[in-house]
Amino acid sequence: MQKKLVTRNSLSDQATDIIKESILSLEIQPGSRLIVDNLAEMYNISRTPVREALKNLTVQGLVTYNGIVYRVTKLTRNNVIELYSVREALEVLAAAQAAEKITSLQLKKLEQINSNYDLRLSQRKLIDLDMDFHQLILDASQNTILQSMLKTISEQILLLRRWLFQDQSRKSIEEDTIHEHSEIVQSISNHDAALAAQLMRSHLNFARTRLLELMDGQS
Repeated sequence: MQKKLVTRNSLSDQATDIIKESILSLEIQPGSRLIVDNLAEMYNISRTPVREALKNLTVQGLVTYNGIVYRVTKLTRNNVIELYSVREALEVLAAAQAAEKITSLQLKKLEQINSNYDLRLSQRKLIDLDMDFHQLILDASQNTILQSMLKTISEQILLLRRWLFQDQSRKSIEEDTIHEHSEIVQSISNHDAALAAQLMRSHLNFARTRLLELMDGQS
């Protein structure tokens, strides 16, 4: 891997950002061991900011530490179940509140994101569009506590999805997903909170089932 230069004042924050990006981009794969000396050389910084960065990423759930060795979090079936159980509880509420509080500008942006889905796009672009779609609904809920809670798991979900769909033969977004998104947009546009919540729950249940099937297929 090419050596990367850290130049910002807060070395530990910058190291956290760079190592995180290497993890989320799958440059460093789930389960990989993270050695402080190697990372310090790669990013051209001292070992102390790297250690602090690894501690930060452990708190964020992207890295694990057993008291001896740091590793990128190894994704398991249980990760999918736990993450999507929490995600469902929070995003169902977000969808209901978005239906009540969304602004006309936010609704226009949501419709635009939904219209941008094209199955010919790359896996990475499709996943990023999907994350943008769900993030905008979260923003439209205008619930800062809900936003803060979901932020703690959003990057773990992103890592999970990018890892499972790094095989380009798999479709990260399918026609069923696009149809489900369209129904969610319509319910929010109609300010139907109950229906928006119901559709979001069904949508995330389907997503969880599909991810589990993909994971089972890898074992």
